[in-house]
Amino acid sequence: MAFNRPRVFMLDLIRALSIFLVCMGHSVEQTFHFAQNDVFSVQGDYKGMVVLMLFSLARISVPFFLFLTGYFFLPRTYDEEGMKGFWVHNFLRLLLCTELWIILYNIFDYFFWPKLDISVLGTLRQMIFLENVPTMDHYWYLPMILGIYLFLPVVANGIKHIDAKLLLFPVIFILVAFTVTPGLGSTDITILDAGYTGGVFGTYVLLGYLVHEKVFRKIPAWVLGVVAVVSFLLIHVTEYFMHLLGSQDIVWYSWLPLIVTALCCFELLCRHNGEAVIPTGAHKPVNFVARYSFAMYLTHFPMTLVCVRVMYWYTTSAFLTFLVAMIVPFCLSLLLCWLLDRIPKVGRYLLYMR
Repeated sequence: MAFNRPRVFMLDLIRALSIFLVCMGHSVEQTFHFAQNDVFSVQGDYKGMVVLMLFSLARISVPFFLFLTGYFFLPRTYDEEGMKGFWVHNFLRLLLCTELWIILYNIFDYFFWPKLDISVLGTLRQMIFLENVPTMDHYWYLPMILGIYLFLPVVANGIKHIDAKLLLFPVIFILVAFTVTPGLGSTDITILDAGYTGGVFGTYVLLGYLVHEKVFRKIPAWVLGVVAVVSFLLIHVTEYFMHLLGSQDIVWYSWLPLIVTALCCFELLCRHNGEAVIPTGAHKPVNFVARYSFAMYLTHFPMTLVCVRVMYWYTTSAFLTFLVAMIVPFCLSLLLCWLLDRIPKVGRYLLYMR
């Protein structure tokens, strides 16, 4: 694929940072297993809080990816040919990519988890979206983004006829309905039917569009910075007391403080967008990682599982295991994606390269 097209450095930086945070988050999760164990009793209060802070910081990655989806796709106008083109080149190609990776993940599981009951019927049920791929914690993103892609060009055309600020009403309403109780540590989930909004993830996409339309631009940068820090700290105050009460719940994307933190950071970064230019200097490696960011998302998780298992054979240091399981999959998945992209059609259909 060509790497000499004009690109916006800050948007590439957000992509590259996001995939690094994805690798960090999965490394933390697979190393410390704090969803099954009390991280504070195992690591102590100080180290336990560091672990949770690293994981919460990593959670910003998925909101960033969804914000970028709205930032790039919703400002466009789709005529009849444009809508057909989006469904063929984006939705159907992503659907094919997802089906291929379901098969590959099951092949990996067959050898890596020999005690698991891997069957053709189970794989087929996953391929028609009746079941999740149970060992691949990152897989949930694929059917979610497929659902959003299905109506994305329709939504893009619809919102062209209204002031972007008017979208704040339904977006805030959905965010409050879906995020307030989880943010307070409750397991209760609203029975409100989110319909075409895509639920909390659909509102992430709409928030990315609102950033593109400069809806939040009048908010002073220092206010956004303070709100981001306070909301990030609020996540950990909540988590700390939840763990003291015996809960091992972890930050999910329906936590309002996480959404606020991610949105403030995304808005601040996007205020430094410049003109699209051909990457030079420091922009080149950032652009390289950014272009393979989604492909790395597809390939990194099995490598993380392998790294964690291998490191447990050679060290008792959880933090050393975490570092290796973060850095090695990031580098190896980038290398693997670059190599696979050299093979005709593989990058396009297996890695969803454009």
